[in-house]
Amino acid sequence: MHKIFRISEKRLAARYNLRILLFNIPAAAVILSLAVIVAVFINTKTPDTPTVLYYAVFYASYASIFYSFLICLAGSLISAVKIKAHSADTYIEIIDDIMIISQHNQTRIQKMKFVSYKKLWVIRLKDISEIICEKNHMIISSQARYFNEKADWLNYERTGNGISFDNWWYDSNGGKNVNSVNVTDFYSYGERIAKRIAFCSHKIKIRDERREAFRDEMLKIARTANHPKKIQDRYKPQKEKRVFRP
Repeated sequence: MHKIFRISEKRLAARYNLRILLFNIPAAAVILSLAVIVAVFINTKTPDTPTVLYYAVFYASYASIFYSFLICLAGSLISAVKIKAHSADTYIEIIDDIMIISQHNQTRIQKMKFVSYKKLWVIRLKDISEIICEKNHMIISSQARYFNEKADWLNYERTGNGISFDNWWYDSNGGKNVNSVNVTDFYSYGERIAKRIAFCSHKIKIRDERREAFRDEMLKIARTANHPKKIQDRYKPQKEKRVFRP
């Protein structure tokens, strides 16, 4: 069983655009206030309007527009970098009985390069007890191994027993144990993903119960078998007697 859920770039871009809009509110408020002041002076037809007022309106408007331009430019660049990092490092992956949750944390500039850091949780599906969808978060109640390192340090490969990190240290060391996972919902259908995770967890639990029941049944049959040397010789292949003469 293998399933991977990627983020919605449109939903993420909408969040960053909303932040840019909020940062532009002060500039818009200043320009609107200046427009009201100018309109008041024009309507009242005051003959001795101070020249300093016109200069103040001009420079304040210029500063507000320049501020808004910088906010839009910086916001666009930052959101482009963030969206690219989230597209690479934010996902939910289910591999057989293990679930990996990866979430981009931050981007730093080191040695003139962008370096991404991410959070990563490794969860056994059978350990999940509850999943809560609340606003823009999914809260998963389960024991998990938690890592917060450079993204390229946490690369891994799928194996028959789960995953194997490229950096062997993280296979048995590193990280810490946590009892719950709080995931920011960057996905288009967060509740559907939560239901899918719950379904896979339930399926794994039933599979393990059946395997355990089958194992107990086989051990019970082996214990009650009427064999002189019990189970060790019962399943031991018989070797034919061979005689070699010179």
